[in-house]
Amino acid sequence: MSSSNRVCDGITKKNCINKELTWEVVKDISSFMNTEGGLVLIGVDDSGSVVGIEKDIETLSKHDIDGFRLALAQGIENNLGVEFVRNITVDFAQREGRQLCILRVQKGNKPAYTKGKTGNKEFYIRADNSSRPLDMEAAIGYIRMQWPTLA
Repeated sequence: MSSSNRVCDGITKKNCINKELTWEVVKDISSFMNTEGGLVLIGVDDSGSVVGIEKDIETLSKHDIDGFRLALAQGIENNLGVEFVRNITVDFAQREGRQLCILRVQKGNKPAYTKGKTGNKEFYIRADNSSRPLDMEAAIGYIRMQWPTLA
C-alpha cells in the first residue's frame, strides 16, 4: 500500500461505536492533511479484505448513509475542528456486495492537530505507509517547512 492510502475496517466494533477506531480514522485524516493528502478507505481491513460499513450504519440512530456521513463529520469536528471538514470529500462505493466509504483528503492550508486519547492535541504526518506522531520540536520544524507563510 502506498503512503497516500489508508484502509480502516470500520468505526464500530461489537455493535457499538468504537471510539478507538473513530480516532484512528481521524488520526489518518489529519496525517494526510499535514502531508500531501491521500485516501482513507473505511470498510476494508488491514489485509485488504472488504468488510463493509453496514454494521457501522446499524449502530447509528439514523440507519443509512446519511447517518454515517453525519457521524463521520461529527467525529472530524470533535477531534480536528469544523474548519477541516471542507478538506475531505466523502464518497461511497459498492465492492463485493459491501458498502465502502472513501475519504479523499486534501492537504490542509494550515496544520491539523488531532485531539489525542488523553485529550491533548497531537500532530501527525504521513511517513511511508503509516501515520506518525511528531514531538513538539519536530512538529515546529516540519510546520515551518510545510507552511512557511505561517512561521
